[in-house]
Order: sequence, then C-alpha cells, then structure tokens
Amino acid sequence: MSDAFPAPETLTVLGVAAVVVGALLPWEVTAAGTTVGLGANGFVAVLAAFAVLATVAVMRGSATAGRVALAGGLVATLVAGHWIALVAGLDGAGLGVVVSLLGGVVIAVGGGLRLVRGD
Repeated sequence: MSDAFPAPETLTVLGVAAVVVGALLPWEVTAAGTTVGLGANGFVAVLAAFAVLATVAVMRGSATAGRVALAGGLVATLVAGHWIALVAGLDGAGLGVVVSLLGGVVIAVGGGLRLVRGD
C-alpha cells in the first residue's frame, strides 16, 4: 500500500483540520463579546474530529475508517449546526462555527466516499 493518502482520506484529514481551526475561532459574536468554539460546544466537535483522524490514520482504506469518518463528520456537523440553529442564530454565528460546520460536512463526505469506493 502506498504511503500517500487516497482522495477520501485526504478529504477527511482536511475536514478534521477545518473543524479544529474552527473551534479556535469565534462561534458566537454579540455586542457583549465573542465565544470561542472551545469555550462553547466546539470541544465535542474537536474530540470527534481527532477520533476520526486517529481511526483513518490507523485503518486507512478500510470500510471501518469510512464508517467512523462518516459518523464523526455527522457529529461535528450536528454540533456546529445545533449551535447555529439554537444558540447563536444566523446573525450571531461567528466564523468558527461555520468553518467547523463545513469541516464536518467534508469529513462526512470523505467517509462516504471511502464506503462507496470500498478499496
């Protein structure tokens, strides 16, 4: 097996990076100040992202890695989506929560591609 990551794993790793960076950015911006993702629910998204990263690194190319990436991406997406929909609202959502949301979607797409390709 080659040492290079195939396309599904590359997408997954890029999504993990986006979730982690997003958790370091503001998730809520109000007149009273900002809430950074790690001070909000972003730590849950980061934990899911690191679990996905570890699994993909160890079990690269397997269906299990695809399932874990799909589930972890959905968790990160749901956490960020919940924050936008129920906590901050669209007008109060910061850049970080949007980046984390998109990162979760990219992780899930990478996991789904791995399952479809089945290499």
